[in-house]
Amino acid sequence: MKDLKDLFKNLEQSLLVLLIVMHAWALVAFNQPTLRSIFLPLTPLNLLLSGFVVFKSYRGHTLSVFALAFAIYLLGFFIEAIGVNTGFPFGEYEYGSVLGPKVWETPIIIGVNWFIMFSGILNAVELIRLPIIIKALLGATLMTAADYLIEPVAISLEFWTWDKGLPPVENYMGWFGVSLGMYLMYYKFFKSVVVTKNALWVVSIFVLFFMFQNLWI
Repeated sequence: MKDLKDLFKNLEQSLLVLLIVMHAWALVAFNQPTLRSIFLPLTPLNLLLSGFVVFKSYRGHTLSVFALAFAIYLLGFFIEAIGVNTGFPFGEYEYGSVLGPKVWETPIIIGVNWFIMFSGILNAVELIRLPIIIKALLGATLMTAADYLIEPVAISLEFWTWDKGLPPVENYMGWFGVSLGMYLMYYKFFKSVVVTKNALWVVSIFVLFFMFQNLWI
């Protein structure tokens, strides 16, 4: 059993290294027209791999971990589907083809992105001893800040486009509200499930990628 645990631990560390290499390479490839056309369509694969690492970073009852991951995925996907089709709560926008297959004009993979961001930031706020409501508010604030960082790059890479070119204020209000709901749900129903620092590492890789990519837009 110990050997099996060591194997999984080594696999998780190896996948983290792979994610670092992939994002470093993407910084180069996405800024070269020929390479961009080859590697940009692999974005959904990157999200799946990142989601797997994040999922494996959870500790707790297996069914509880699955339930939390599924709940965050579904909430993220359906709120995006509502947003794309109604303009609420984020504003008028639409997805391009980069993020892969869609249902209701919404990429199937987008819920995984919500799960990744939620999990990494959850680990960060859990490092601080604060009342639960403050942790939830802090988590929602960090999620919204992450979206603010992501938006210019996502628009440049044609992940999605906004009706008026740039995201409106209600986009960030929507992100804050949805994220707050996710964290309140976690503290109400899934507090026994613990996420480890690997999830934060994944989100840190994302943040660094978007920070550097913003410099080249």
